[in-house]
Amino acid sequence: MSNNLLSEFLHEDHNSYESSELIAEIEEMNKNDSRDIREFFFNRFNVYLHGEKKEVRLEDELDISTGVVTLSFEQFVQAVSSSK
Repeated sequence: MSNNLLSEFLHEDHNSYESSELIAEIEEMNKNDSRDIREFFFNRFNVYLHGEKKEVRLEDELDISTGVVTLSFEQFVQAVSSSK
C-alpha cells in the first residue's frame, strides 16, 4: 500500500463530509453484501468502491501510471476515520 498516496488524498482532496459519505457507502455495501462498483470523483483523486472484492481503489489523476493504491474496505475506513 502506498501510504504516501493515501496521505496525500486524506490531506489534500477530501473533507469530513466526503469522508462520511464514503464510509456510509462502504457500510451500506457491506451490510447488503453488494457486488457493485461505486465511483467518486474528487479534484485530484478518483475513488472506486468494489463491493465484490471489498476493496477501495484510489487513483491520482495527476499520475495515473504510478498513482494508484488498493486497500481493503477496513483499511480505508480506518484511515479516513482517523484523519477527521
